[in-house]
Amino acid sequence: MNRIYDYSKISESLRFSTLKKVAHSSSNRVTQADCVFWFGDLNFRLRSRKQLDALSSPKKEQKYTVDSYFDQLLIDDELTLERCKGMFTIYCFLGTIFEGFSEAYINFPPTHKFVLGTNDYVSNRIPSYTDRILYHESESDRIKPIKYDCLWEENSSDHKPVFGLFTMRVLDHQYQSVK
Repeated sequence: MNRIYDYSKISESLRFSTLKKVAHSSSNRVTQADCVFWFGDLNFRLRSRKQLDALSSPKKEQKYTVDSYFDQLLIDDELTLERCKGMFTIYCFLGTIFEGFSEAYINFPPTHKFVLGTNDYVSNRIPSYTDRILYHESESDRIKPIKYDCLWEENSSDHKPVFGLFTMRVLDHQYQSVK
């Protein structure tokens, strides 16, 4: 998958000059940083329309809350599957990409692909969560997501904009430059 290759290439090329422990390390430099936010159109998709269609017309005996509805969609999400190595849990930390990264809980509908100027999905494409915000923290509970959502009424693109509001504990010390 090109998206996995792109992630690997970008993460391996990043350099943080103030990280002492990275000087001779072969480990992922991204996860050596205190905090990293990785966001944008990551281009991962829902693999099939089957899960979406099944949830859109549930049988009478099936009861879905809004939260469980989106959980069910994410079971078939490429990014979730790659991060979890196929074992679904919303708290995945190990996988082929974004190892050690977290994502706030998704409780909004897929944000891609829309007919321009409308809130209607393009009929020949599978609606997907292509735009994402992931974060890595060197210490637990350093970053806390407050809100993770999309701007549903914005329709000037084929994507709905995604935004996140986070609180972050900032350390009050200086790093020495790597010599």
